[in-house]
Amino acid sequence: MEASRNGPARSRKGHGGRLPIMGRAALYGPVNYLSGFGGSPTTRVPTMASAIGTAPTAAPQPPPADVIHVFWDEGMLDHDAGIGVFDTGFDPGFLDVLEKHPENSDRVRNMVSILRRGPIAPYISWKPGRPAHTSELLSFHTREYVEELVQANVGGGKKLCEGTFLNPGSWGAALIAAGTTLSAMKYILDGNGRIAYALVRPPGHHAQPSRADGYCFLNNAGLAVQLALDSGCTRVAVIDIDVHYGNGTAEGFYQSDSVLTVSLHMNHGSWGPSHPQEGSIDELGEGKGFGYNLNIPLPNGSGDLGYEYAMSKLVVPAVQKFDPMIIVLVIGQDSSAFDPNGRQCLTMEGYRLIGSIMRDLAEKHAGGRLLVVQEGGYHVTYSAYCVHATLEGVLNLPNPLLSDPIASYPEDEKFTLKVVDAISEHWKSVVPFLKDLVSALPLLFILVCSGMQLEGFTGPAPTAASVSMRLHTLPWVGGCGPQPPAPLDISRVSPLPTWQWAHPAYVCG
Repeated sequence: MEASRNGPARSRKGHGGRLPIMGRAALYGPVNYLSGFGGSPTTRVPTMASAIGTAPTAAPQPPPADVIHVFWDEGMLDHDAGIGVFDTGFDPGFLDVLEKHPENSDRVRNMVSILRRGPIAPYISWKPGRPAHTSELLSFHTREYVEELVQANVGGGKKLCEGTFLNPGSWGAALIAAGTTLSAMKYILDGNGRIAYALVRPPGHHAQPSRADGYCFLNNAGLAVQLALDSGCTRVAVIDIDVHYGNGTAEGFYQSDSVLTVSLHMNHGSWGPSHPQEGSIDELGEGKGFGYNLNIPLPNGSGDLGYEYAMSKLVVPAVQKFDPMIIVLVIGQDSSAFDPNGRQCLTMEGYRLIGSIMRDLAEKHAGGRLLVVQEGGYHVTYSAYCVHATLEGVLNLPNPLLSDPIASYPEDEKFTLKVVDAISEHWKSVVPFLKDLVSALPLLFILVCSGMQLEGFTGPAPTAASVSMRLHTLPWVGGCGPQPPAPLDISRVSPLPTWQWAHPAYVCG
């Protein structure tokens, strides 16, 4: 590790250390993310320069084959949550400099500017936002709760719960965020475009039908999902990758089998009266909705590889089985490596990968219809870069447009892989519509060692070329595929190897 004069200590990945995910794919072959699931293969082969962090700021690209319709309105900048100690609004009296609330307008200003002036600009079509009408809010929220917000605004503002402040200008911004998201969804439903991005604030996925929570007043994504249902979509999938559990959206559809809500989040549990949900694997829905709320609480530091494994082994099979008519991708860059509100260590590579996977799922199951809704992301500059990377992935561009300005961060990936395997087994045992999902994931992840000698298998470790060209067909290796009756006895491995998880497109050392 080395300490940078301009930032925190960082590993030297890309210069002799283990390469980031996309970089390793670049060196050792294409990555086929949906192979074995029945989906169209996605080949992503970045250049060697991008792998080692020396890619040019903008790579030459052909004319856009498709665009993302971005819905935005500057009125959302009027929400000001104040200053204090982080998100508390508290001034202890002994600090000379108080910080802006993490959900401040600067973070979104940078998201807008990077899409307007960054290399992705040719792929963006800008659309106006609008305020939502009260009648539209009642499709998801209770009348009593909406009236509470109206009265708080009339009274000059109110602290609704910890960290969540409705100040002058906040209610107007919240209405615009809700209306803008509804406009983005309607744009898709009306057949005007297949991919839309609601670039909105204040965020919404914690807002429940009858209460505010976690910086959120109105559930933007939930309102859009209900609009899709009311417009004739009988199956809507919501994939939420914000670092916090999308409890509000889940709560709104907890008893519905028409909406599959999947949330990948930091394993943070409940944080008080406004957020009683734990986000645990046992919160599966109720009544007809049992099994249609799937939570993936991931350990801190899961990183790009951990998220790739969770997407491939848990999200992709569930979405394929559900077969949605439209997909809503709820994004938050607070899962990034340097966000003050999360500890998940995702980098631009990870966000790019998630965007690509979701685009492929939308193409296969939803006629390409994909709505992206903005939530968290509180590092003022890096969040904008991660938004850019997410949309690059959604566009399925052959090469990255931007190099990562901060680079990689250490990952605790081995523990995450075990957690994902355990969640997969739990789902197959308790979720009715996933019970027959047996070994839907092929050997995307294999255990590579040097001089491997297992009972029934003898030979040297696969070469990088052979690993990247084909999937190994061993019946079970390191937790993937059908598991043998007894756990793998590592004591029967001779000589004792250096164990390391690897994607077939990666080399292990």
